[in-house]
Amino acid sequence: MGVKGRMIFTIAGLLLLGLLVALYTRQPAPEEAAYIFDRDTGPAIEQVAQSKEQMATIRAHQKPVQDDETGPAESDALIKDLFSQIIIGSGTTLHYFTWLGHEFRRATSREDHLAQVKDRIFSQFPAEEAGRLYATYQRYLDCEMAVADLAARFGPITTTESGLELLREVQEFRRDFLGTELADRLFGEQVKEKEYSLRRAAIVSDPDLYAEEKQAAMDRLTQEMWGEAAGTEISLQPPTAYARYQDALAIYQKDLDEIAEEDDRRAAIEDIRNRYLPPDAVERINAMEQQQAEEQQAEEAYFAAEKGIAEDTTLSEDQKAEQIESLRQEMLGDQAGAMKRRQAIENAREAMLNQIGSTPDTRP
Repeated sequence: MGVKGRMIFTIAGLLLLGLLVALYTRQPAPEEAAYIFDRDTGPAIEQVAQSKEQMATIRAHQKPVQDDETGPAESDALIKDLFSQIIIGSGTTLHYFTWLGHEFRRATSREDHLAQVKDRIFSQFPAEEAGRLYATYQRYLDCEMAVADLAARFGPITTTESGLELLREVQEFRRDFLGTELADRLFGEQVKEKEYSLRRAAIVSDPDLYAEEKQAAMDRLTQEMWGEAAGTEISLQPPTAYARYQDALAIYQKDLDEIAEEDDRRAAIEDIRNRYLPPDAVERINAMEQQQAEEQQAEEAYFAAEKGIAEDTTLSEDQKAEQIESLRQEMLGDQAGAMKRRQAIENAREAMLNQIGSTPDTRP
């Protein structure tokens, strides 16, 4: 299909990529503003958790899609069974529509795409249900093509506030286009999770808050958006142990920065590491950091010795170069080549910056 048509199948990823910029921008928490979805609106946390479990089951049975494949990448019978379970009376229809969009992304036009989608839907569901699903998919497709245009005009996402604003504008547009009930049923889970992630990340990355203050703010946010039952809900946590460890480091950043003694700071980080990572992961990280520290010490010793040679007035330039190269091999060994490459890159970078800085400004 045409360029505009293809945008629909990447819009979710583009929006998420834009919002991730806000997620990791060190911004103070946004000022109080009405939620797009709060504890009384949108899906409950149990619904989000169930949806994730269902989609994980589907993905586990999907085969990797190869660029040269032209047929279905999954077992039709299995996918039919799994999607039938989640679509009937469920708000996870969006997952099915996203899957259809990816499955038939090579269509030559909107009409060709819709024809292929129609055939697939009617092959997987009873006629009456298939008719409703297909009619909804047509509206969804047109809506998301328009959303792609809206997001493109919105501009860069650089703050938590702009991420939330885009999320709100997009969902309001969908409500106008599809009707509030359908828009919230289709996109409620996705939007509510992204809204929570944006607001939570703003708290986590706030450089002015201590860990205790951040935890209190996150507890309040979770309660206001999801309710009391969501206090320890696993669905809201970062997905991997390492991500949870990095999250904890960000939460404790101000506390760690204010520990005066380096040994005490390292002990505090070690405690966080042991709380969130399995022993083998802790061992690998410790070994890596030890290696990095040893390499840094070796390089510092080398540079001190190199400086002594460079400042020796009794040596010619050729003798200095020869002794420095010998010193590099003796003190750094296998590190010598890597350090030499880093130095070359840094020298080229400094030369480029100096050239830029010395170029006269000819603008009016």
